[in-house]
Amino acid sequence: MHTSGEQLEIIGMMAAHEAAVADLYLACAQLYPDLANLFRSLAQAEQDHAKSIADFAASVKDGVARIPRDRLDSQVVLTSLDRVAEMLKDLRRGKIEPHDMLLRCMELEESLLEKHCFDIVESDTPDLRELLQKLTIDTALHRDELRQALDATMGSTS
Repeated sequence: MHTSGEQLEIIGMMAAHEAAVADLYLACAQLYPDLANLFRSLAQAEQDHAKSIADFAASVKDGVARIPRDRLDSQVVLTSLDRVAEMLKDLRRGKIEPHDMLLRCMELEESLLEKHCFDIVESDTPDLRELLQKLTIDTALHRDELRQALDATMGSTS
């Protein structure tokens, strides 16, 4: 069983994850001028997520909100953080074609949905439900936006 302190640490990792994805998208915006608007928009949304998660953590710490015990899985967050770090490293090497990066970013967003990171369970408090619902909706939207851009990129190269 996770203590409340451990749960807060996991929430902190979730916020760090969203910030790392924002950094990835900002780096993509710089490297791929044709896709800059998309990646800047995604980066802003990820920054907003990081803030929302940090605000939720502050509410938990202040006793205003709570998290059911053992609700969050640190391993999923850590695995995804490692994946984002690897993508950033590859991006900085400058050897990734735009369509490949779009695909990798789309798969990153999809993996969060597939691993049920933001699924709502009965024991979730209303404030946690609201946060998770927003993250689920936005993650699916990001995946779809990346898929559309990938489709457009693939269509323009054929």
